[in-house]
Amino acid sequence: MKVISVCNHKGGCAKTTTVVNIAAELINSGYKVLMIDNDYQANLTTSVGFKTDKESLVNCLRGKKSLRKTIKNCTILEGLDIIPNNSEIGNADLSLIKIKNCKRILSKMIEDENLKDDYDFILIDCPPSQSITTVNALVASDSVIIPMEPSLFNMQGLKNLSKTIKMIQKTFNKKLKVEGILLTRVDSRTKLSESFRKEIKEFYSYKVFDTEIHQSSIIVKSQTNGLPVSLYDPRCKSTKEYRSVTDEILNTSITKKVTSISTIKSKKNINSEIPKVG
Repeated sequence: MKVISVCNHKGGCAKTTTVVNIAAELINSGYKVLMIDNDYQANLTTSVGFKTDKESLVNCLRGKKSLRKTIKNCTILEGLDIIPNNSEIGNADLSLIKIKNCKRILSKMIEDENLKDDYDFILIDCPPSQSITTVNALVASDSVIIPMEPSLFNMQGLKNLSKTIKMIQKTFNKKLKVEGILLTRVDSRTKLSESFRKEIKEFYSYKVFDTEIHQSSIIVKSQTNGLPVSLYDPRCKSTKEYRSVTDEILNTSITKKVTSISTIKSKKNINSEIPKVG
């Protein structure tokens, strides 16, 4: 069982997209997955078809509700659950800081409620900030995936996040590891990702995934339809890329079941229920 945070202090790097699509590929590979929306924008919650309401992670962190009672089943993927969130998480730091051991709240709740017994993976979508909620996610995690768009501005974001990770490793979670840096929104018309890789390796010891996620209109369309790319277009390049990076995470050559979506819902049924846009 593994808890993985998907984190970057800079916004717009496809954190939520990474969580949804890696979760879908883990499901396709036979694993049971829980997603936790830890972002005040609550994009993960809305991306899988839920409205933001009072049943949210922020109320759990404030001690008003248990994580288990907040879990919702994602109807588009059997075996995929989510702990949703709402915009109140943006103000959570002010109330959480008053709680004893405020940086270990999520970790303790996951442990006390034995959530690890029910899932093979827990994926946490973190906010683009160095907040107490971000720290809570990293303290609760075994590893962190850092999605990054290859650009000059993102190097500074990586520097800041690296400091946070080192602080967590020294003080709260010595076992926390960097799963890898995932280059996202890569423009295939340029060689920017190659120079970006070299720069990361020069200054950091972090692994950079071999797989890159390229810019794609299919990803945008799948988001519009509230589906992972593997359900929207199983044969597209983006699906293959997310499948590949998931294989890297599992560190094994995954033999996909012949009907990669049949363990969830058949694509035929999905297509009949959800009209495509675009």
